[in-house]
Amino acid sequence: MQTLAKERVTEYLKRDRYITIPQLHAEIFYTPDHIWAQATPQETVKIGVTDYFQTQLKEVINIQTAKTGEKVSKGEPFGVVETWWFTYDLYSPLNGTIISINKTVIDNPFVVNVDPYKWIMEVQPEQKEANSWMKGLLKEEPLGVVETWMFMFDLHSPVSGRIAKINGVLRDEPFIISRDPYKAGWIAEIKPNNSITAEEELRDLMKPHQYEVWSLKLGGRRILGL
Repeated sequence: MQTLAKERVTEYLKRDRYITIPQLHAEIFYTPDHIWAQATPQETVKIGVTDYFQTQLKEVINIQTAKTGEKVSKGEPFGVVETWWFTYDLYSPLNGTIISINKTVIDNPFVVNVDPYKWIMEVQPEQKEANSWMKGLLKEEPLGVVETWMFMFDLHSPVSGRIAKINGVLRDEPFIISRDPYKAGWIAEIKPNNSITAEEELRDLMKPHQYEVWSLKLGGRRILGL
């Protein structure tokens, strides 16, 4: 999605002034490429595109995937999604074999704009990864995006829960983040799923001095994806 920033500047500047509150889906994992994956009782994995992804795509007109029986590799393309303007690769969240394609979605691709949690394909994980295919995946869908004139970055919540409030001022004055990121530039308030989980997740976060050391080591390279 980062490569779209320059091509769609005009669209971003004219975007609708509303915010969609993401809905949480139990036992679903996400990738940075905006793909979701969910285990089934049959120990297979169903895969689709996220709500955020379909919102950015606007109008999906075609979805193509590899064929049933073909192998897929984690981080490698397994298909494409097309709109009237762009074509995007779909990247597999795991290694395995395609055992089923959702014909309803292939024949009527626009349904993902209405219900993105319609699965696109079903995969049988490799035997050695049957219980670990979700390792490294995200437990929450990105809550938003930050854009510059050259790049676009996903925002991931540090805790699990539901968005309770969004700083609407940033829609009109996003530059506030650059001036006052710790006060006026706050982005969202999250209501944790429960206090115990929230405490555990907060303990896993970096302390101020740890983050400072970490960011100095990066020197901006990872932030810019270089």
